Amino acid sequence: MSQDEAPGGMAGATTFMSGNRLAPVDSLDCAILRGLYRNHALDFQGIDPRRSAAEIAEYAGVSRNSIAHRMEAWTTSGFLFRTSVFPNPDLFGLSFGGQFFQVLGAGGVPQMEDRLRLSGVALVYEAGAISYGDTLVGGIWPTRSGQPFGIGSDPEESKPDRRPISKPFPVVFPASTAIPHATDWRIVREVRSNPDNSRRVSAERIGTSARNFLRRLDTLLDGSCIFYLPHLDFTRGRGTVLLLTVVSPWGAGTDAVRAAVTESFPDRLPVQPVAMSQHLFPAPEGGPELDSTEFLLPVQTAQAGLNIAKQVKEFDGVLDLIVTFPIKNYEEPAAFDHLLVDHH
Repeated sequence: MSQDEAPGGMAGATTFMSGNRLAPVDSLDCAILRGLYRNHALDFQGIDPRRSAAEIAEYAGVSRNSIAHRMEAWTTSGFLFRTSVFPNPDLFGLSFGGQFFQVLGAGGVPQMEDRLRLSGVALVYEAGAISYGDTLVGGIWPTRSGQPFGIGSDPEESKPDRRPISKPFPVVFPASTAIPHATDWRIVREVRSNPDNSRRVSAERIGTSARNFLRRLDTLLDGSCIFYLPHLDFTRGRGTVLLLTVVSPWGAGTDAVRAAVTESFPDRLPVQPVAMSQHLFPAPEGGPELDSTEFLLPVQTAQAGLNIAKQVKEFDGVLDLIVTFPIKNYEEPAAFDHLLVDHH
């Protein structure tokens, strides 16, 4: 495969498969991730499956074939190991709540994920968290509006091998603007059960035409009734990805920080950084309102990522820095499947 040149110093790796692993994660991979997620935080929010390879290629500044071949490598290597479809909890009168936990030692991660599963967690995010040490595991729960969520409110959740590192917080998704009918609910269940099926096959399975299926699916997507979530395993790539969350004063201070980071690492930032919500970082009493920005950068080693973080920490206006290296994200289907049974 010939090397693809792209604006901003971004280039596709000459070989993007090594054995059965993606080799190594680079700026093109990060650009595709941002192209898929566009203006959503990487951790949890979904993609629009109608976004074509050509559209992502235009966004990333490379050829359509480069995107298609790289996406094929993602699947072959296991970097992209599944895609799931989940309904907007708003349809059931629910909202989303989240919480992050520090897990001490890799052996504690499976036990933590088991506890999250038993508590009804819907989405799980695992990352190496340098700021907190060891591994960070985040969970998102569907919850009744105004009701407690998560498992960290119980004081007994602070154990020698794990502890909450954030209070439960709301996770804001767009409100659904369409009202699904009986056929729509069949479509939701079908794409959820068989997300990789062709639309023609799925239409036949629920007894409608492909044209009607696509029209209704577009309405569900445009109305934020369903979201597509790619399940990613970053351990399947050589090298790693630095997810840098920079906390800064609200307003002009944040603009200056974003400009400084972007100008300092132009070859590592193929696309614009993502502004995150304020709820993770409440303003101290009497202090300025805080803002945060998420930067996604390819690095060969964790140490290289730490060196970048040290530089950013010294920039004017940076109040705090959270350094994480994504490991994987995935959905626990049981959280939604029982809700769908009651909708015909």
